[in-house]
Amino acid sequence: MERDDEVGMLVTSFNRMVRGLRESKASLENAYVEADSKRVLLKSIVDNVDAGVISFDDEGRIQIINDSACRILGLDPALFLENERDSAFLLNQVESDELRSFIRGIDLRDSRPLREQKVFNLGGRKLILRIFITRLSLADGQRVGMLVVFDDLTDIIRAQQALTWQDVARRIAHEIKNPLTPIKLSAERILKKWSSNGEDIGDTIEKASNTIIREVEDLKKLVNEFTRFGRMPELEI
Repeated sequence: MERDDEVGMLVTSFNRMVRGLRESKASLENAYVEADSKRVLLKSIVDNVDAGVISFDDEGRIQIINDSACRILGLDPALFLENERDSAFLLNQVESDELRSFIRGIDLRDSRPLREQKVFNLGGRKLILRIFITRLSLADGQRVGMLVVFDDLTDIIRAQQALTWQDVARRIAHEIKNPLTPIKLSAERILKKWSSNGEDIGDTIEKASNTIIREVEDLKKLVNEFTRFGRMPELEI
C-alpha cells in the first residue's frame, strides 16, 4: 500500500529515480552496442578495399590503417597494432624521401580537400599514387582529425602505356609498309628493262630512281620524327 506522507513521497521518488537509472543504463548499453557494431562494420569495409586508408586524430595519432595502405607503402601491419603510433612513426617507416617531403609539405591549416597524382620512388620501386586528403570535422566545425586515401595506379598506367606503344608500333609498321611497295615495283621495273635491253631503259631508270629516292626520303623523315618522339622527356602528371 502506498503512503501519502513524506516517507511515501520519498519512496516514490526513489523508485522513479531507480527506473530512470535503469532506462539510462539500457540506453547507454544500446548506444555502445550500436557504436561498436558500426565500428566493426567500418573496419570490415576499410580492410576489404584496395585503396590505402589512413585516419589520424587531431593530435596526429593513427586511428585506422588498413592492410592495403601497408601493402602499397611496403610496411608491416604488425607495427601499427599499438595505439600510440602516430604520423611521425609512420614517416620513419616509409622508405621514400619524396613521399616524406610531400607529406611534410601539406598545410594542415587548409581545410580544403587535397587531390594529387604523384610519382614516388619507394624502397627501389617506382610508384604512381593518386592521393586524396581531407580534414575530418564535427557538425559544429571542430576538427577531429584527417583522412588519407590513396590508390596505386602504377600497373594501370603501365598497361595504358603498353597499349599506347602497341598502337604506335602498328601505325609505324603501316607507314613503313606504304613506301616499300613503290620502291619494290620501281626496282622490278628497272631489272625488267635491263634484262630485255629495252630502248627506253634510260627513261625507266630515271623515273624509277626518282620514285625510290622520294620514298626513301619519306622513310627518313618518319624515322627522324620517331627518334625525336623517343627522346621526349617523361611527363609528370
